[in-house]
Amino acid sequence: MSDLRTFDNLRQVDAGAANGFRPLDGSALAVTIKRGDRLALNHQIRFSSLIGHDPEEAYFRYYLRLGDNWDPVVDGGKLPGFAGTYGRAGWGLRPADGTNGWTARGGFFSVSAADAKASDLRGVGTYADVANSPDYNGSTWGWNLGPTGLLHKNRWYSIEQRVKMNTPGKRDGVLQVWIDGKPAFSKTDIEFRTVPALKIESVWMNVYFGGTGIPDRDMTLYIDNLVIARHYIGPGNFPR
Repeated sequence: MSDLRTFDNLRQVDAGAANGFRPLDGSALAVTIKRGDRLALNHQIRFSSLIGHDPEEAYFRYYLRLGDNWDPVVDGGKLPGFAGTYGRAGWGLRPADGTNGWTARGGFFSVSAADAKASDLRGVGTYADVANSPDYNGSTWGWNLGPTGLLHKNRWYSIEQRVKMNTPGKRDGVLQVWIDGKPAFSKTDIEFRTVPALKIESVWMNVYFGGTGIPDRDMTLYIDNLVIARHYIGPGNFPR
C-alpha cells in the first residue's frame, strides 16, 4: 500500500514522534486531519485484487491510536470499515437503496469543548449507509457493548470488524465489532442489499471529517498492523 504515502496528511512515524505517540510494533502510519480540510485518508483495498472475487463475509482488524490533539469539537467523521459502493452509492449523499451500493465505515463522534478538556475519552462507532437506513444520510451506530466505543487518547486499541451480507429479501446481515478482543457491537438485522450482485467490495481505509463541519484544528490518529481475513483474527500480542 505504498500509495498511502502520497498525501501531505500521511507520514510514517516511529518512537521519535511527538503528539503523545508511542509505537505499537515499529513504525506506524500517522494520519492528520488538517485544519480547514476534511479528507485525510482515502484508499480502498479491493477484494478482487486480493482474492479474485468479492466475498459475502470478511473480517478486518487494525490498531488505532488517537493522538494527543484528537479533539473533534466541531463535527464527527469517518474511520476505516467495509464498503460495497461499486462507484455508485453509499457515500457523499448518494444513498443506498439495496441495488446500487452500501457502506459500513467506522465513525468518530464529536465532543464538546468542555468535555474535551475534562476527559481524554473519545467516541467511535459505525457510520452505515445501507438499504434499510432510515435517514438519507445513512445511520450512526454507537458501539455499546462490553468496553464500548469510548477510547482513551494516546493508547493503542485493536479494532476488529466483521461483515456478513444479508440474504436478498431478508434482513439478516451482520456487523460485529471487537475492541481488544472483547465484543463492542453486534447487529444482526441489517439489509445491506436487495440483489445478490452487491457483495463486500473493499476495506475502505477512510479518515474524513464530517458531516458538514470544517475542522478548526489539526488532529492526528495512528494506524498499524492491519489484517484482513476470512475468519476472526483477534488482537496481537503487543504492548499498549
